Amino acid sequence: MSDAVDSYYEATRHGAGESDAFEPGRFDVAVIGGGLTGLNAAIELAGRGVRACLLEGHAIGWGASGRSGGQVIAGLGVDMDWLARRLGDDVARALFAIALQGMDDLRRRIASHGIECDLVDGHLVAAHNRRAARSLRREAESMNRRYDYPVRYLDGGALAEQVGSTVYHGGLYDDRSGHLHPLNYTLGVAQIARAAGVKIFAGCRVERVIGDGPHRVRCEAGEIACDHVLLCANAYLDRLEPKLARHFIPVGSHIVATRPLDESTANSLLPGNAAVADTRRVLDYYRLSADRRLLFGGRVGLLDPTPAQLRSVMASRIARVFPALEGIQLDHAWGGHVAVTRSHAPHLGRLRGNILFAHGYSGHGMVLSGIAGKVLAEAVAGDDDRLRLLARIPNPAIRMPRRLLKPALAVMLAWFRLLDRT
Repeated sequence: MSDAVDSYYEATRHGAGESDAFEPGRFDVAVIGGGLTGLNAAIELAGRGVRACLLEGHAIGWGASGRSGGQVIAGLGVDMDWLARRLGDDVARALFAIALQGMDDLRRRIASHGIECDLVDGHLVAAHNRRAARSLRREAESMNRRYDYPVRYLDGGALAEQVGSTVYHGGLYDDRSGHLHPLNYTLGVAQIARAAGVKIFAGCRVERVIGDGPHRVRCEAGEIACDHVLLCANAYLDRLEPKLARHFIPVGSHIVATRPLDESTANSLLPGNAAVADTRRVLDYYRLSADRRLLFGGRVGLLDPTPAQLRSVMASRIARVFPALEGIQLDHAWGGHVAVTRSHAPHLGRLRGNILFAHGYSGHGMVLSGIAGKVLAEAVAGDDDRLRLLARIPNPAIRMPRRLLKPALAVMLAWFRLLDRT
């Protein structure tokens, strides 16, 4: 994400996110990226007796881990039937099980460490037309039958119990998914990492990784020598590893927060207090915060709007879904980028030698980043079975010069908006 603009999460964060003074020296593993992927990898490594440091160019949680919509969503972000057709039913089920463990790990960590991050159960995918509603009904049947995962298709009165809008034609409800305050969760995970002995060097931008193992990681402040490197920079990988960055597009995603709503209004909008995302290609997603603000986000694209334009655009999108909120005061507006792969599934693997990577969560990062970090740490420790399994997900490179991505995405988004109207 680009520099945050008036983030609600920054305004309601718990603590400053402590870090250590940079120490040039030798570690077993250098983890690059101070979001949830890197933090979870570092915690797992520390638990295995591996000496690790974490390098973050900005502050901990500066990127999507601290600025996203906060949706805690089960699954891999990709249509599971599509994945089963390409890899087989057994592999698809094994991959889905890995993703579910990520969900269990997140909930267990919040409970066992008492992380105050406003975790709420419930997530709804809302169909923007009848064709999408039929697709969601089929998906509910498939997830229950093939993966034994208890999602429910909702329409009519059942749908109205979750969202007070007339623009939807059905929905897929998952009570095991939900939403939380992403920055406070990330800061809580960072505290766990430091308590486990991980050295966290924030404000330490990595310039270059040298060698195939052992490595030297060159930073502005000095060098780290290490045996393994974990690349966990997600959408901010371009300058460090341009070839690897070709496997995703940094898509703009932006959020506004309304003024606090009275209890009656909040309950009329989202009576079930679930997080909601619609099925449009240029989607809306939204939820209520702990202080009853509507946090409303959407994909805007690489052509990031100015803050003034952002408020105007998002205000019209809110009014389309909830006409009663037309003209409502917007107290916060912020945004940045998420890494979206061609498959919409995460991209993990080995780059070269002892350099491993994980990125491309396509909007499912609160859960997938945690399990991805754990899988990378397992591979460092000699067990790469789950890494090799996740690496089988088809994620071909995007064969386009980076300088053409912005105009290409602008054209693509315009086309998607036309398709969303049908």
